[in-house]
Amino acid sequence: TDSRERGEFAGAYERKSALFALALSEVLMVNIWTQDIGRLNASNLLLLKNILELHVQLFITAQKSSEKIPFKTKLMFILRDHVSSPLSKLTEVLTNDVKKLWDSIEKPVEMKNSVLEEYFDLEFYSLPHKNLRPEEFMKAASEMQAKFRSGAFLDGDVYNRKVEADELALYGKSIWNTIVSNKELDLPSQREMVSVVRCDQASDEVGQTLAAELSALEQELKPIQALDERSSDLMQKAKTMFREKTTRQIQSVVLRKEASLAESLSQVLTKLMRDQIETVSKAELTKVREKLDALGEVETPWTAFERQTVEALRIASSEFDRWCKVPEGIPQMSEGLRTKRADLLKDLDHEIEITRQEVVEKCQDAILQTFQQIVQKKVVPVIDMGLNAECWSAALEEMKHANATADDQCTMMLGSDGVGLHEDELEHIEVKVREACLSWLFADLRRLIGGYEGVLRRMKQRFNQLFRFDESGNPRVWVPRDDITTIFDAAQKGASDLGDMLATISLGEYGSQDVVDNNSLRELKQQLESDAAVAFVDARHAQEMARMKTKVPMWAVVLVGVLGFDEAKMVLKRPALIFLFLAAFVLIYFAYLIRVHEMIWEPLRDWAAPYLQTLKGRLEEWIENNENSSNTIYSSTTAKASEPTNSVLSGASVVESSAVDERSSEKESVSSSKKEH
Repeated sequence: TDSRERGEFAGAYERKSALFALALSEVLMVNIWTQDIGRLNASNLLLLKNILELHVQLFITAQKSSEKIPFKTKLMFILRDHVSSPLSKLTEVLTNDVKKLWDSIEKPVEMKNSVLEEYFDLEFYSLPHKNLRPEEFMKAASEMQAKFRSGAFLDGDVYNRKVEADELALYGKSIWNTIVSNKELDLPSQREMVSVVRCDQASDEVGQTLAAELSALEQELKPIQALDERSSDLMQKAKTMFREKTTRQIQSVVLRKEASLAESLSQVLTKLMRDQIETVSKAELTKVREKLDALGEVETPWTAFERQTVEALRIASSEFDRWCKVPEGIPQMSEGLRTKRADLLKDLDHEIEITRQEVVEKCQDAILQTFQQIVQKKVVPVIDMGLNAECWSAALEEMKHANATADDQCTMMLGSDGVGLHEDELEHIEVKVREACLSWLFADLRRLIGGYEGVLRRMKQRFNQLFRFDESGNPRVWVPRDDITTIFDAAQKGASDLGDMLATISLGEYGSQDVVDNNSLRELKQQLESDAAVAFVDARHAQEMARMKTKVPMWAVVLVGVLGFDEAKMVLKRPALIFLFLAAFVLIYFAYLIRVHEMIWEPLRDWAAPYLQTLKGRLEEWIENNENSSNTIYSSTTAKASEPTNSVLSGASVVESSAVDERSSEKESVSSSKKEH
């Protein structure tokens, strides 16, 4: 293989031909000069190492269909120009060298602990120097020839490749194509290696020249204006400079290295573009979020929500496309740019969807609030004021009106002119809103009725309204002609019917719900009957009292007139006082009969006469001195003068009016003159 005909590609052909020979041959003969034993390159040991490394693949492929090693190869080392060195010593050296080569090559896991003898048999044969000992050389060559002819070198089928004669050509062609396509066996020529070195140097120089521009571009404030154009200019400039420096090199090497330079520069520019994309994406996402936040803060965020979000999305996409473009000459950026753009749109859609859900919830709250206002204004008064047989029918009509208003409002807020929901989503929300409105209505009606206690209270009110009050609403006064039983039955039936109506909220097509169950309703009616029975008894008693004609006895009138109401009441409550009162009356009457008051009055009058006369004189003097006094003063003086007299009379226990008539004529004349004056 070491020939000038192969030129600079002799090394690559040497590897390929040696591997091809090893793959086909049952015996591989390796010629080695005896004086080169112990050397590395001269003895072709490096070539043998590469061949063994690649030949391992043949064993792996063959072993996939068998548990044992399919074949072995004999390595016959021919020691040329052997003169004097012992063959055994040379054999030992070569054997150790080959084993070391086998241990040092890369092997798959299943062959990691394998030994050389499992795959190869080593045999050594020496030939004398052809020019110095020609007879011995020919003799040794003839003996080797005879061994091959007799098959002594190939004992058994262990070396057989099991390839039929008519398949040998196809088998060899397949192996050669496999070897030729293996790039590991290619060795570059010397000119090619020079071109590689020169291209690497040119690539480094171009990189150093563009480093300053790249650094300035990296430090520029993001986002960078016209980054795609500037990146394209840098890429074109780098390629131009590289080609100018490598005009005399092998074209294939130049193209390969130019692609490598472009790839390195593209990585830097791609990083810049990636930073640009991240900056623009964050900025546009922030703008859209601010826009959505502003929409969410207005009083009616659903107004033209879809139109505004679509416009915001269009502006964000346009800004992204303006700042982030694929530079010419760097097509590998296009895939990453499309991915980032799709990610931005996905994030924007996510933010819009979150805000959309918030707006939808506000719409639902607004619709429910409108529904509640209608119900509070229309339905609740019907229930609260008109508790009769037509109550639920009237409430149902108002409910239909409120529900229709809620549907119209839902379509207006959530349709194409508002939030922009699809038809199926809009239908789903409408159903959800109806359910929420209906649930609230039933809950509010249950709250309005008041549950068990509320039904009982309303039943009692209805009974009292029908039994205790007349048709005009005035309190009923029971008279003998009233038919209490008929009125009572009607009132009790009206209260019971009201309980039946309030026990179940019935809204027709919108469903019904129980306020109280059947057992509780029976308990309510029983409790109403108990309370009604008390009212019935009271009414009967009042009617009986009205039938009684009551007359107050004269003695009671006299007693109250004499003692007063409180004293008479106290006396009636305490019978002992009645006896004391009777005893005192008897004593006073007896004293009157025996004239005891006259015996007491005469001494008392005689005793008081001087004092009265003196008082009269002083009064006359005072009157004469005050002639200009009015009759009012005189009357006041007379009253003052009479007070001591009355006191004296009171102290003497004179209480009868007849004593005054028996006074002296003198006193009468004085009184008469006073009156005239």
